[in-house]
Amino acid sequence: MPTGKALSLVELKSVSTVFFDLIIRRTQYYSHRLVAIVALRIDTRTAFADRHQHSLFRSREINMALKSSIYKAKLNVTDMDRHVYQEFPLTIACHPSETEARMMLRILAFAMHANERLEFGRGISTDNEPDLWQKSLSDDIELWIDLGAPDESLIRKASGRAEKVILYAYGDRSASVWWSKQERAFKRFSNLRVVQISDDSLNALAELASSNMSLQCVIEDGQVVFSSADHDEFVEVELTLLKE
Repeated sequence: MPTGKALSLVELKSVSTVFFDLIIRRTQYYSHRLVAIVALRIDTRTAFADRHQHSLFRSREINMALKSSIYKAKLNVTDMDRHVYQEFPLTIACHPSETEARMMLRILAFAMHANERLEFGRGISTDNEPDLWQKSLSDDIELWIDLGAPDESLIRKASGRAEKVILYAYGDRSASVWWSKQERAFKRFSNLRVVQISDDSLNALAELASSNMSLQCVIEDGQVVFSSADHDEFVEVELTLLKE
């Protein structure tokens, strides 16, 4: 049998050096690859975080842009029917989806039921609060005032929570269609009163709107006249009682 030649000590050391050098080179190569992969993942996550943060900032900018517009009003009420003679400083938040006409209807509703405890609710932005409400000192809801054309379920909820509910409907055509569908259902709510304002009156009220208003409301024998210090015209508000 052939026999291999034994390596000398010097040759063995040389082979060992080459072998370990190869291992070190391989280790350095894979170390560099690992560092590159980790760096790439960090860059990817950082970029994602930056995009996510930018998205959050954009969302906040949009929310800020959609904030309510603030209106101020000095409302002087002369209500000979209820013997209320008082000026009320009002701050009204007009939701982005709310028109100035609807906002002025809220002010009209305040004037017609003026009281030091009457307040504006969140109304159009939530189903849990009306457009205006008045609470007792014990936090019971004495008066719930809503605008528009709500369905029976919302009125049922309001009727159960408040001593008295008043609904101001608007929109001559749409209100007529809505009332024809809801009249029978609303009859069973004994604490509900429904009033409709004409389109002409609502549009005339909208003409009085400004960011800083000085308003006068005179009520006598159920007749309501609205005016502004900045306008010469008087608005004789046309109201129709749909349900007492």
